[in-house]
Amino acid sequence: MTTKQTKNLIATISRNCNISDAKDNGIYSMCMLFMRLRNLFKWENGIEPWEEVDPPLLLDWIAQKEDEWAGLAMREFLPIPCGNGVIDPLDVHQVNSFLLPQNLLYGAGLGKALKAVFFVAHIVESRTECGCQVKVLGKEEARELDSPFALRQDNTIFFRTEPYRYFFWDRVMDTDSSKKVALRQALTVYELLDKSGKINVEKFKEEFDFIVNQEMTPIIRHEVGEILDQTLTSNTLTTLVSTFPGTVIELLARSIKDALADLHDEGMLGWIIGKQRRSSLGFYLTFIDGFRKLLVPEINGASTTFWQTGDWEIVDAARQTARNNCRSIARQLSEISTRIGIEDDSIILERVKKEILEPLGV
Repeated sequence: MTTKQTKNLIATISRNCNISDAKDNGIYSMCMLFMRLRNLFKWENGIEPWEEVDPPLLLDWIAQKEDEWAGLAMREFLPIPCGNGVIDPLDVHQVNSFLLPQNLLYGAGLGKALKAVFFVAHIVESRTECGCQVKVLGKEEARELDSPFALRQDNTIFFRTEPYRYFFWDRVMDTDSSKKVALRQALTVYELLDKSGKINVEKFKEEFDFIVNQEMTPIIRHEVGEILDQTLTSNTLTTLVSTFPGTVIELLARSIKDALADLHDEGMLGWIIGKQRRSSLGFYLTFIDGFRKLLVPEINGASTTFWQTGDWEIVDAARQTARNNCRSIARQLSEISTRIGIEDDSIILERVKKEILEPLGV
């Protein structure tokens, strides 16, 4: 492809990103939408995660973005111009046949609440992790609001460094007091706390990309766990999400899938424990929230003892217990999902509430 053709291709993907945001920005709370817009603004303008944005400038940009969305919400996604023809925007393999020779990678699919996800990024590293192909991506040429920083297509895992940098900085700096113990443990490993116990922000900035690189593999191992643990199959998850998008059932199903990926022997926690990565355990406990946290209370309980004793066997025993419990819940949900299309959706929802959510205390 010529440079002009590549630019036209990327411009079309960027347009599809805007259309996706126009169609589905309503899936976020007001707070989450603002945070995502702020980081999208930073990305578009090459602003580092820790740099402040002038509020009037950001608010003007958001107003312009909302005006743009108003004209795009009813548009269909554009076919991708490649070579002498066009390609369906979800045909990632065909689009990548044009982009990979330029060391670029295109990703497309459906994310949370079935929001369309599109991106184009430069490949900075290719490697194998537990038999899975991994592409570490750097500078991005196109992205939409959701921008998941780790995902997979077939058995290839993509780690998107740019979205992860924004996520990582925000979560460390905005962590609530209930998670401070775990965060302090993680930051102590990197010697980022001053004598008063506060984060040395300037040192954090200086070492930020080193730390992000060090904490990349646990995230990749989460995706490995998703590939290997099929207690809740991808087909079952797709059925649940497509039937109940944006509901508590989608949140539960995705959280169970995520928890099982974390808890797998080769998944995130299995890797952290095997490598005895104290920093990674601290960041895991700092970042985990929602249903995903609710499903693994054993890990949080074991960490209290671990921070005092350093006994990794306690954490691993908690991981195995949590995994067995999550597998049991996954089987329950899988059995309930077989009734989709046979029983009314309201009955399915009620069963999930009574048989799974209420025992969890939800």
